Amino acid sequence: MTMARILIGLLMLSAPAEASTIRKLECQEWVEGKYQGVYVLNFNEDTNRLTVKTVPDSKNEKGMPFARIWRVLWSNEDRVIASSVDDKDWGGPVHVMFLNFPKTSMSLHIPKQTEGVYQVNTRAPGERKCRRLD
Repeated sequence: MTMARILIGLLMLSAPAEASTIRKLECQEWVEGKYQGVYVLNFNEDTNRLTVKTVPDSKNEKGMPFARIWRVLWSNEDRVIASSVDDKDWGGPVHVMFLNFPKTSMSLHIPKQTEGVYQVNTRAPGERKCRRLD
């Protein structure tokens, strides 16, 4: 009986650990027909962490709307909703991102300020074409 327990213990130690599930999207962005750059999004289901990297087009002088630190508000196996505040303007509006992995889509909402008031539900301009990287 003791030998069987030792063998089972050794087998359990040598078994590979479960790999974390990471979902990846790459989304190219166009605004008014002009290529802006690429968003590279990685969502780790186990840690509930979203990382976002942008690679702006070299001709894009303004850059892409981007916040460095994203907080996942809600997620399931297929979708993620995350929020962030612009890291250059902590008093600014909250950015909201919706990711849909099965439909390979990304929606970015950055409220605009009009006469000192932030407008709710303002979708960032442009078209985003996404593809899965995982």
